[in-house]
Amino acid sequence: STEVTGLELRNTGGVKLHAPGSDRYGSVFVSNPPPKAEQFYIMESAIDALSHRQLKAIQGDNGFTSVYFSTGGQLTPQQINTIAKYI
Repeated sequence: STEVTGLELRNTGGVKLHAPGSDRYGSVFVSNPPPKAEQFYIMESAIDALSHRQLKAIQGDNGFTSVYFSTGGQLTPQQINTIAKYI
């Protein structure tokens, strides 16, 4: 599903939390999928995924073949199920 089921809140004061009502245990961030995925990356946060993609681009890899997942913290069994269903 592409339904929004969670939201991470962060600010410059060091606040890192999931918004009230978020499905912290089953939701994952999913990047825009390419037409045909060749790699899948699971990251702790969305900024990790963005940074990884940027580093790949700096190294000359401009292909659009990867899907990035972010767990918003520690990986849970429910998130593993969500990611496996997506793949």
